[in-house]
Amino acid sequence: MAKTSKKHSSVDDIFKELGEINPFGSSSFGTSEIYKNNVWIDSGNWILNAALSGSIKKGFPSTKQTSLVGESGSGKTFLTLNAVRNAQLQGYTPIYYDTEGAVDPDSCLNFGIDLKNFRHEPVSEIEKLKTMYAIFIKNLTAMKIKGQTIPKFILILDSIGMVASSKEIEDARTGNGAADMTRAKQIRSFFRIITSDLNSLGIPMIFTNHTMVNIGGYGDPVVQGGGGGVVYSPSITLYLTKAKLKDDKKDEKRQTGVIVTAKTGKNRYAQPKTIKFPIFFDRPFNRYMGVQDYLSWDNVGIAKGNLLTQKEYDKLKGPAQEKIKVFTPDHSDEIMYFAPKETARKYIIQHLGEAIDTRQLFSERVMEPLEDRFDEIIRKDFEFSSQETDEEIEEILHTDDVEDEDED
Repeated sequence: MAKTSKKHSSVDDIFKELGEINPFGSSSFGTSEIYKNNVWIDSGNWILNAALSGSIKKGFPSTKQTSLVGESGSGKTFLTLNAVRNAQLQGYTPIYYDTEGAVDPDSCLNFGIDLKNFRHEPVSEIEKLKTMYAIFIKNLTAMKIKGQTIPKFILILDSIGMVASSKEIEDARTGNGAADMTRAKQIRSFFRIITSDLNSLGIPMIFTNHTMVNIGGYGDPVVQGGGGGVVYSPSITLYLTKAKLKDDKKDEKRQTGVIVTAKTGKNRYAQPKTIKFPIFFDRPFNRYMGVQDYLSWDNVGIAKGNLLTQKEYDKLKGPAQEKIKVFTPDHSDEIMYFAPKETARKYIIQHLGEAIDTRQLFSERVMEPLEDRFDEIIRKDFEFSSQETDEEIEEILHTDDVEDEDED
């Protein structure tokens, strides 16, 4: 035991001087309170949580940056406001830097946001944004050096794509039509300033950005603006696109929402995936829609079909009877019989022992008891694998030419 203590003492001595230089102090991940107490901020939707973190029970990382990139109306602000509400429920104070004028008290209240624990900061210039963040980080760093407890904050920047430079604004006032070459540099500088400090302070940040057509024609046809800072700083980047969701029954021209497709551009916590989920204009974010690809009798005990009576089951013979699923619902001793049928109008719910309509499927009563089973199945698809597959190894061995990406 004495030798172990001496060894730790010598290691601490080595890093003591470094700790005096670094205002955040030096520590290992195993002893850092930030990483020991790492939590996740619920996005409000199971499949979106999985795309962000690998698990339906997690969501946005609480110590890193997440970027939501997409065209207008693809759900960027909707998702950030949902994150704000859920972060408040987990004890965070949101600071919302608004460059678009996208939020107001009424919209926040519609999302269930507590306005007393919500800071709204309108901002239009990147230089002012840098100053505001620098002051914020300076004050928190001073608290940490004094040994004070740092409040839990989450930062929202909506959006980096709409923030202007002071030169751009001045040129507009004076009628100068020359292109502004300073904005991208200022944005890169902004992310260089904040990224390391936010990580060290354990403060999550979600920022949005717009997509634009790649005029040059090389690489991706759609890109985001703002230079390298918006690409390299976040730990997670999701690209959002939309399709219209219409009410066919009442009015084919009336749009009731959008189907959002979220494609992973970058993720340090989960495999890159493409997911889909709906956003309705007249109702809250549905927590369960999006997991329909994982619905099956073998997976979670949900499938289309019909319930048979004992008499109907007894009439079946041979192969017809063998296709029937015999089960017992949770909290019941009743034996029930399920006949699978893809064209059936009802879903049979094993744990409830009921046949339900599609509109009842993605409800708390049906889905919440299955959270652990869904998570186990979905994590196999989204979490990083601990071992390469034979196909991946073969692909690596037979790759002759590897092109380096330009990181400029």
